[in-house]
Amino acid sequence: MKKFNFVLDIEAAANFPTNVEVVYSWGKPDYKYSQYIHRSGTGFAQITDEGDFLLTSNKMFNSRTHIVRDNDRFVPPPRQQTPISSPMLRATMASPGLNPSPVAKPSAAMPTFSSKQGPEVAIKDDMERFCNDVEGLRHFYAE
Repeated sequence: MKKFNFVLDIEAAANFPTNVEVVYSWGKPDYKYSQYIHRSGTGFAQITDEGDFLLTSNKMFNSRTHIVRDNDRFVPPPRQQTPISSPMLRATMASPGLNPSPVAKPSAAMPTFSSKQGPEVAIKDDMERFCNDVEGLRHFYAE
């Protein structure tokens, strides 16, 4: 998991000795498999007893948190008033140029929101590629 930038998040309950009682702030651990989280925060992984990977994306991940954190360092330049920013000059909805063209259609070349793939898909693809590369696996285990 380390090769793919995963770190241990929660240890499986069965990995603790029976004579050690482990209690977290949220209760006793009951995970069947140890859970790993990607360093980017975008995904989780578990390894089953059979050696299979269970991958899921982190739906709580927000890639825009750094914007809020870095917002204090940004000082916007002072704004100067222009005639266009005057409240007397407002756009009108009666403009014939604002109506949609009947011949314009969305471009298939432009990606839509649903077709965008996040970093968790790239992580999964990298892991699949690595696991299916026989020569790469030999080299990995030889190290």
